Amino acid sequence: MSNTTESLPSQRLLSLDALRGFDMFWIAGGEGIVHGLAALSGWWLLEGMKTQLTHVPWNGFTAYDLIFPLFLFIAGVTLPFSIGRSLEQGEPRWKLALKIVRRGLLLVLLGLIYNGLLKTGFTPQLRWGSVLGRIGLAWMFGALIYLIADLRGQIAAVVVLLLGYWGAMMFVPVPGIGAGVLEPGKTLADYVDQSLMPGRLYIHDKQGHNIRDPEGLFSTIPAVGTALFGALAGAWLRRRPIEEPHVDGVHKAAGLLLGMAACLFFVVIGANAIAIYMAVRFIDFGGVSRLLVPPNSGVMNEHLRPLLVMGIQWVCLMVMYRNRWFLRV
Repeated sequence: MSNTTESLPSQRLLSLDALRGFDMFWIAGGEGIVHGLAALSGWWLLEGMKTQLTHVPWNGFTAYDLIFPLFLFIAGVTLPFSIGRSLEQGEPRWKLALKIVRRGLLLVLLGLIYNGLLKTGFTPQLRWGSVLGRIGLAWMFGALIYLIADLRGQIAAVVVLLLGYWGAMMFVPVPGIGAGVLEPGKTLADYVDQSLMPGRLYIHDKQGHNIRDPEGLFSTIPAVGTALFGALAGAWLRRRPIEEPHVDGVHKAAGLLLGMAACLFFVVIGANAIAIYMAVRFIDFGGVSRLLVPPNSGVMNEHLRPLLVMGIQWVCLMVMYRNRWFLRV
């Protein structure tokens, strides 16, 4: 945790914090708010939104399935601003590479802690795959590629990663199953994870046999591609003012002010996205809300409970934001 002395705008890209906050809003419980309001009002629009706020078991996707890829994309967008600036200031690439690896492995460690490392230790019951671990590995490899490759090399890396992953999934045979089988637990990615990943996978049967993990090892390959897509977008954003001089400072300032006014709620969340992600694992915000407003008090409708929980979380984040306390890894 760090207490910065400089103003936030000089340290962070607010528009990116807003987008990250929008993403974390749904991860931290935004879907519960929609479900509660839909049950309370019966409004057709909210009922329709409910169908988009659950994960698809296997085939297809909903809007909710895009939340995690968006977070990886956002992580990639930061690369031209952080690494690009460090390179311009003359920092050696080998030092940057060490920082990248350290940050990536730290996120993997935080993912293990989130999964119960402090309670179970490195035992077969520990799940190694995690959301933070996936972000750490995808960001780390994406950052290393961005560090050593030019624009053409980065585009080539995206093509190789995505086409290579597709080709392997479709044409590399799985022992006892064959090639191109895309059923749960029978894909090449599942076979690699079952064979190489220690501990238990997210999905396992009653006998404890590992089946598959959505944050497994092999499927990190396309996730690196997602992070690199973000890096390409970040590079474009960073050079846009030079390439389009007709968009003057007044227009850009007006657009940023309008966007900031609309998204300050999400900026507060996005500025401490990792902090709130870890906090909801160790702090019972629902219990705090029930202490403040008991369920049988008649003060509020229980369908609105998720809104109160989100409000408590946001107030905590606002205190951190106002004091410039940011959890950085």
